[in-house]
Order: sequence, then C-alpha cells, then structure tokens
Amino acid sequence: MKVIRKAPRWARTARSFGPFVVLAMAVSVQAATAPAAPDESDLKSAYCLPVLTLNKTTLEILAYDDPALERGRQGAIRTAENSIRRLRQHLDARSKTVDQFALDHAAERGVVDYQLMLAAAQACSGPCMPEADRNTVEAAQCSVACQTAREPAVARAAQCQSLDWLR
Repeated sequence: MKVIRKAPRWARTARSFGPFVVLAMAVSVQAATAPAAPDESDLKSAYCLPVLTLNKTTLEILAYDDPALERGRQGAIRTAENSIRRLRQHLDARSKTVDQFALDHAAERGVVDYQLMLAAAQACSGPCMPEADRNTVEAAQCSVACQTAREPAVARAAQCQSLDWLR
C-alpha cells in the first residue's frame, strides 16, 4: 500500500497565492510603463495639427485676383507647411511616452473648432464681402474681425498661428 503524504501547509498556501503574485507583478510592471500625461505643448500641438492642416487645405483651394491677397495666401500656405512639419516632429517624438487618449481628444477639438470657424466665415461673408469687393484687403480684414467676434473657436485657434510655445 502506497502512502500519500500531504504537502506541508506552507507549500499549499504558497501555491494558492501564486496567481495573485503573478497578477501583482503584472500590475506593477504596467504601472511602471504607463504613459505620462501630456504637457501643455503636447496638447496644443495635437490641437493645432488638424487646425493648420485643414486651414492649409482651404488656402490651397482659394485664389485671389488682388496680388497682395494672393501673395499673402501663398505665404500662409508655406508658413502652415512649416508649422505642420514642426508639430508632427514634436508629436512623433512624444507619442511613444505620452497618453494618446488626451492627444486624440485635443485633435478632435481642433477639428470641431475649425468647422465652427468655417461656419463663422460663411456667416460673415455676406456683410463683409459684397460681390463687387470680395477680393480686397478691407473685405478680408472685416471678415476676420467679424469671425473673431462671432465665434470663440477663432480665438482658440489663434494660438496655432505662432508656435513660439513649442519647445
């Protein structure tokens, strides 16, 4: 007859805690590698990237009869391209270490704000841009003033014009 010996009590207890030890180790490793919260420049970069990209696309569609406005449009396209490149470089470098959810939310806000800006531009085009004087500097200045007064998103997106805040 074979005698079956029970394992000592400490061994049985250690086996029952095995899965909990593995789980605790996994949680501690995950906590150690969790992405950091984005800083202000990360959030602004994520917000401004779609604003500038959409604005560049809109500028590429436009054409002006007034040479001064056309030069301004071409300059604005070049500036937007340079800014988009800088924002992408910043976000590419930070995306490996920063929480992506917050960046995605900021980018969505940028898209929504740009749509609100377009709606304000449409609403301001009638009073500021009569058909005869549509392509003048004065009409453009009137439109910008009208949009800024009408829509708070215009002020939020204004931070994207200069990237002095980007390190």
